[in-house]
Amino acid sequence: ITPAELRAKMGGTDVSNGLANRFVWAWSQRSRSVPEPHPLPAGVVRELAQPWADAVIWANRRSGAMKMDADASEFWADQYAFLSADRPGTLGPLAARGPAQVLRIALIYALLDRSQYVRAHHLAAGVAVWKYCLETCQHIFGESQVDPVAQRILDALADAETGQLDRLFIRNSVLSKHVSAPDMDRALADLKSQGLIAEVQIKGRGRPRRAYSLASH
Repeated sequence: ITPAELRAKMGGTDVSNGLANRFVWAWSQRSRSVPEPHPLPAGVVRELAQPWADAVIWANRRSGAMKMDADASEFWADQYAFLSADRPGTLGPLAARGPAQVLRIALIYALLDRSQYVRAHHLAAGVAVWKYCLETCQHIFGESQVDPVAQRILDALADAETGQLDRLFIRNSVLSKHVSAPDMDRALADLKSQGLIAEVQIKGRGRPRRAYSLASH
């Protein structure tokens, strides 16, 4: 999902009620522009996929609970305070499941290694992934918080069947005429400057009408 659409669809209630922290958010972007990418050589996908397939088969055949070895238990004790610490603002509820998520990630690494135990380096890799996910949350949810008027507009655009709403509808229906025109214009301008919404012109009889949609549309 794009950051703009995520911020529009994932409202404050979803962040605070525990829904958002059930996901592991990881920022990704392309590293370069390739106008005409070449197809992968024959056999490369199979060569890359086979170790994963072997690990999945091995994991399905083993039985019993996975446990930490002694070094992993010591490493976990050292990291637990950081993982379970209360964090200010929006990051707090987003990071609330840190210990559980790190254990899941470490377990995946251990099974890919076909290890009988979760070892310290599996936990270290899980912590590293989690730190990157925390930075992602801070970047997406922490730096671009919008005011209540702008959030109401974003929520309405996310629910719009046509994907867009004109200015008059936003003023009369979304904001119920409780917000002044200058305040509405200021909220729309802020959303546009953050790249969250796009403005379009709807042609008809008379002057074109201004309408808005989520930038991802």
